Amino acid sequence: MATTEQKVMHTPGPWKVADTQNATGSIGIGAADGSGYQIAQASCRFDDAERDANARLIAQAPKMLLLLKAVLACETHHDEQGHAYLRVPARSLADLGCAIHYAVIEAEGKE
Repeated sequence: MATTEQKVMHTPGPWKVADTQNATGSIGIGAADGSGYQIAQASCRFDDAERDANARLIAQAPKMLLLLKAVLACETHHDEQGHAYLRVPARSLADLGCAIHYAVIEAEGKE
C-alpha cells in the first residue's frame, strides 16, 4: 500500500513549558527551538500544581502524536477468531515501549 506524506499543520515539536508564569498566573507552552513562539497557555484558578501538570501534558503532544503514528504504522494481523493484533519486531517494540514510557514520565513531571 502506497503512503503519502501529509503536511504537518501544527507547530513542530519539541515543545517546552516556560520556566516562569506570566502576570495572570498562566504558564506558557512554546516551541523548544528558541524562537520564543508560544503555542498555548495553561492556567488553573486555584491550583498551581494542576496548572503545571496541564502544561507538561500539552508540551508532550508532538512526541505523543509521533508515538501514536508509530503504533499505527505497525502491521495489523488477525488470529483464527478474528481478533486483531499488531506484529512488531521485538527490537522495535522495545524501542517504542521505552519512548512511550519516557513520554509519560515527562508528561507526569517525574523526570
